Amino acid sequence: MLAQTKRRIAPIRLLSIESEGFSYFPRQEVIFHEKITAGVGENGSGKTTFNNMVRLLFGASKFDNGHSLRTFFERNDVFEIYVLGRFDNSFQKAYNMRPFDPIGKKKDVVTIVCRLMLNDPSVKRNYYINDGEFDLEKDLKKTLRWLEVEQFHRQFHEVGISKALIRSFSLSQGNTEEVLKKDEEGLANYLLDICGEQERIDEFNNIKKRIGEQQQQFQALAEQKELEEARVRQLQQRIERCKQINDATKQIQQYRFDLPISQYAQYLDDLEKSTNNYANMEEQYKRLYQDIQYLMNEQIQYEKEAPIIEGKYTDIKAKLKTLQDQKVSFEIELSELKASLAIVADFLKQYENIEPIDEKELQAKENAAEKEYEEATGTWKVIDHEKEVCEKTIQRLEEQGAVEFPKSVQQMIDTLKGSKIEHLLIADYIEISDESWRQSIEALLGSERFTITVSDKAWVNVMKLAQQQKYPFWISPFNSNPCKLHEKSVLNKVKVLDNRIMGYLKKFEHYMVCDTMEEAYEWIKKGKSAILNHPYPYKVVERGGRAIKENGIFCGKEAYKAQLKEAKSKFSQLIPRWKQAENTMNSTKKKLKEIQEIIDIQKHVRIVPAKKVEMDDLSSEKLQVQNNLNSLEVEIELKHASEEDIVKSIKTLHSNLNRVVGIISEKESKKDDLLPYLQSEEENVNKAKVALSQAEEQLTMEQMEYVKNAEYLENIATIDFYHQTIKELENRIKMLRNISNTDIILVGEEQKMIRLEQKYKQHQKVLQNHRDEIEQVKENLGDLEKKHALAEQEYHTMVEEVFTNIRKSLQELSQETSIQADLRAFHIGEEKWKVDYRIGFHGKEMNSYRNKARLSGGQKAIASLLLTFAAIRSDGGLSFMILDEPFAHLDQERINVAGEFLRQTGVQFFIAMPYSENVKLLMPWVDMQVNFRPKRVSEEVAPPITYGVINDEYLAKRNAI
Repeated sequence: MLAQTKRRIAPIRLLSIESEGFSYFPRQEVIFHEKITAGVGENGSGKTTFNNMVRLLFGASKFDNGHSLRTFFERNDVFEIYVLGRFDNSFQKAYNMRPFDPIGKKKDVVTIVCRLMLNDPSVKRNYYINDGEFDLEKDLKKTLRWLEVEQFHRQFHEVGISKALIRSFSLSQGNTEEVLKKDEEGLANYLLDICGEQERIDEFNNIKKRIGEQQQQFQALAEQKELEEARVRQLQQRIERCKQINDATKQIQQYRFDLPISQYAQYLDDLEKSTNNYANMEEQYKRLYQDIQYLMNEQIQYEKEAPIIEGKYTDIKAKLKTLQDQKVSFEIELSELKASLAIVADFLKQYENIEPIDEKELQAKENAAEKEYEEATGTWKVIDHEKEVCEKTIQRLEEQGAVEFPKSVQQMIDTLKGSKIEHLLIADYIEISDESWRQSIEALLGSERFTITVSDKAWVNVMKLAQQQKYPFWISPFNSNPCKLHEKSVLNKVKVLDNRIMGYLKKFEHYMVCDTMEEAYEWIKKGKSAILNHPYPYKVVERGGRAIKENGIFCGKEAYKAQLKEAKSKFSQLIPRWKQAENTMNSTKKKLKEIQEIIDIQKHVRIVPAKKVEMDDLSSEKLQVQNNLNSLEVEIELKHASEEDIVKSIKTLHSNLNRVVGIISEKESKKDDLLPYLQSEEENVNKAKVALSQAEEQLTMEQMEYVKNAEYLENIATIDFYHQTIKELENRIKMLRNISNTDIILVGEEQKMIRLEQKYKQHQKVLQNHRDEIEQVKENLGDLEKKHALAEQEYHTMVEEVFTNIRKSLQELSQETSIQADLRAFHIGEEKWKVDYRIGFHGKEMNSYRNKARLSGGQKAIASLLLTFAAIRSDGGLSFMILDEPFAHLDQERINVAGEFLRQTGVQFFIAMPYSENVKLLMPWVDMQVNFRPKRVSEEVAPPITYGVINDEYLAKRNAI
């Protein structure tokens, strides 16, 4: 039931909502029932986000789960969001008006369009109220008069959507019982958040803020006065610091006068030390140079003797090498003669006692044996090749588990697969269901088995490929022409796996299976053809009959089993023949080998006389070589003795030479090591002279006079002392100048101490000005406190009016729902209020909401909703409300009580509920259910919202609108 306000308004009903780009929702129109619509989904599926979409449509300023206008832009490619709400604006007889009549909208549907435009980090929001349906694709191209948020609120207020309703949307949603958990002050603030006049509240708070600012100014001026008094004291301290700065400055001047004199004295001492060091190093360098020259003369003498001795050694080595080469040659020759004698002796021992055989007779036997072996070998190779082919076929079939087609067919199939062209080989898509008829059917189909069918689009290209590969079978388009089969047709024994080859089997449909030739003849007379499978495949047609051969087994995915069986059978038949051929070949080979061995022996028997002569010649030659070798060994031994004497002389010479070279290297190294130090010290002497000269140039005439004074130089301090002391004095001056960030003495200010006294008088004047300002602020503060009192009175009047209106609305609403309820407000000081909310059910006495023990869970939910609805109605109409999980903790009985209450209010509700038992309990009170599903990570948008419980009559009525 709707509240009756001073203005005449008709109830507003939301028909549907649609969004474009909002969060992860897809583009979809979601329909609302005119009574209760439930949105159901698991946590994270988008229920609360959908509620935020509704809040945005009604112009709310706050959203659940910390969302803002910016967070609705979830997708990176979205920069504008549109939310469309379609409202029922049909004529309502009970009110004699349309709901949107107050703002001049006359069509049966009014569309509210909310637009969000992203300009990071800000988002602009505005609204458009369209009289009629609104099409985003078409109507956005028109020039539209967009409304700012406040303008939209005013338009909405005209049709009964109050600011209180919009503010209630902005409050935290959830368990409705939470409202009753607030204390009296918290409950009063809750009601004021919904119904308070924000302009008066803001004005009152502004006056309070200004009073606080004036109080802060008063405090700041008081602190400033104390600060000026402190500055006067600081001025006196600054004068003392200036005196200390002057004293330190004079001392620095004296030290800076003595510093160049100290530097001159230091450079003079450095020059004397460097000069002495240089003289010592130069003397040491000259001695090293003389020693090296003496040793180098000794090295030259040894180097002259070395080539003479080494020449003698080279000559003796050359003679020894020549003798050694001769010795090796004689030894090799002697070894070869001994080996030859041994070979000839072994030959004679083996063959001189064997009787000779006729050579022609042996040759005839060898020719006959060779012929037998060649014939046996040829027979074995033919059978072995058949066996090898059969073995490979069996292995391929077992490994691949697939039919083995002829080479040209397999090559064509591989080409089509590589080109990713869809194709059907007829043999691949025919299964022979009766294996006893396989040979006959394979023979009947013949080359038609290798017909390849393709789509019309690919036909020409595939024929080009077939032409290139010389494919000997048909390339045809898919043909699904069906066959009409007689029950005796041979095609009944065939299962076609793809109808696209059926048309090419049609020519075989008239072949009938027969067991006898007589039966076949009967079919011929009827105009058919026949085929028999026993004892062998036989085809009978009108002209006669002939035997047919299958030329391989290829049909069906399992044909490879038949191929494998046939290959294994053939292999079993080949094995005995192969073994017999192998035995024959081995026996003929053995016979041939025996004859060839006899022939070889007879060849050796025939040359025995020649070998005896060769043996005598080799024995004589061996004796002569042995005598030459003995003479050569005596000569070599004498040469080795001479070589040893020369080697001893060379070792002595090289030892002396290495000793001299080592000493030279050692002294050269010392000399080289000393040279950089000598050069460095020479450079130090020059630098010291330059530094002394420069230091002397830096001295003033007055300082030069002090340099001549030996007693003054003796008392002069070190350079480090002057640097350190000057630095300490400068730090002391810096510290005196910078006591703090606000108390600084600038350079030169210490010379003008008189000006500090003038500054002191200025501060005295500033101090008096601050006292005058304090008096003025006191006067202004009094005026503001009077304004505050008046604003506070107006604020109290407004609050009392709000609570009075809520109480009146609560009493009206409670009567409509058969519930007793009352509300009283109490001012508890300053701007604080508390309320006592009293409620009673079933005619029982009203009790304060604080006495929660007297209320069941369902009654608590009703009490919370009743108070909230009354607050909204006190400011205008209440025709639509969203509730986010309001009954999450209630049992069936309490949900029934709450559901009955919602029915009695007559308000259009959208209730968001998670998947739980409570969803089932709420279903009797739900007129329509929409289901939410969460977005997967891989999806760009969430799944569409679907409908569960649907009121078909309502949808029909909605479509009629």
